[in-house]
Amino acid sequence: MEDKRLGIFIKELRRKRGLSQRQLADVAQIAVRTLAYWESGERVPRCAELDCALLALQACPTEKAHAASLVSPPRGTRLVRRDTRKEALLVAPGVGDLLRAIRLRVGWSQARLATELGVNRSTVLRWETTTMFPSEASVELACRLLSAYPEERCSLISRRLQPPSWPEELTIEECAAHVKRLGEQIDCLETPVVDLYAMTLERQLRMHAIDKPDEAFRILARLHADHARWLVLQDRYAESALVCRQALALMTDPNKCDRHWLTALNIAAIHVGTGQRGERTSLKLLGSWLPKVCHPEHRAILVCDIAYYASRCGRLDQAESALQQARDLVDSCDNFGNNGDLERYYRLTRMRVLANEGKPVEALSCLPSMPPTRSHRIFNHIIIAKTLAAAGDKDAARNHIAHAQSMLDETPAVRYQQLLNETALAL
Repeated sequence: MEDKRLGIFIKELRRKRGLSQRQLADVAQIAVRTLAYWESGERVPRCAELDCALLALQACPTEKAHAASLVSPPRGTRLVRRDTRKEALLVAPGVGDLLRAIRLRVGWSQARLATELGVNRSTVLRWETTTMFPSEASVELACRLLSAYPEERCSLISRRLQPPSWPEELTIEECAAHVKRLGEQIDCLETPVVDLYAMTLERQLRMHAIDKPDEAFRILARLHADHARWLVLQDRYAESALVCRQALALMTDPNKCDRHWLTALNIAAIHVGTGQRGERTSLKLLGSWLPKVCHPEHRAILVCDIAYYASRCGRLDQAESALQQARDLVDSCDNFGNNGDLERYYRLTRMRVLANEGKPVEALSCLPSMPPTRSHRIFNHIIIAKTLAAAGDKDAARNHIAHAQSMLDETPAVRYQQLLNETALAL
């Protein structure tokens, strides 16, 4: 009886909002048949599905509470007694978010896209908030104008936030495998369709967070960190700042997370460093996290970042002290990774600190070995080229610039290209 009452309530809300089953299903990203089963009482929605439906119906808090009261335990209990992190993750991304990401990727405003499509700006806004869907003709034109990738076009046309080759539902183990693979692809700059993959995985993980919150949030935090890193590489700093904040919000205990959370913290430090107080704010942010971190490997990386920002702020004593502390931590971590990642990171940081202190020749004595991943190799080449140029060895600097450029020609990254161009112009 309770199941039928919930279906009747959803149907009443839908009709009250003037929506057909097809319209509600599209906005909530569920199948029309599934909605029909709910309304007839033949099936009961899962918690995450009901969340999406109520969000699409713009239900008020009273209506949400009434819907929860009509769900039998244990689902009803889960709806009422929420983890605070689940509340923060209530709104899952939709196809409108994908359209927005594609637009921002090419640097267009909503007004410009609206003008090119011959519609009002408010119409584009409704598309991007997934409160209204564009026609297929509008999607086709927008994809051509914004140079969308084929997988993105298919997703927008089908109004389903998922790559065409992916199943409609992924297990949490499959999500974890996809997140790991996406991180590896970002390391190698292999795939340009990161936004679609990241949003699809985020949506799936938010569904799993209902039943397996700790595991889902851990995977989601890594996904956000990797996505933020990709956004930085594409020079989309405003978007990356939001994504890395979401990653850090999920990390209630950094010692229980893998070291990918440090990526999010590093990006947050870059972002806050662009404010009025400059990189002193970055230093303060990193310092505020240090007492929370006990894991020696994580602590070594964080202390290296503190040393770098201290040198940028002219606090040379603090920078040297942090480097010594980092050296001690690195020495205590004999089995970090398989490729000497921690030692490499320390040496790169020491080189950058010495360069910031005006000691480029001494900095060259700290040259790190080249990392295995393409993204990090390009960055190392750029930093080494800058140091060589400051030391007066312009030929060697040009050699590193040429190596970095050859890799960027194969797999472009906007931010790295900007840094490389600045380095080349300084020679």
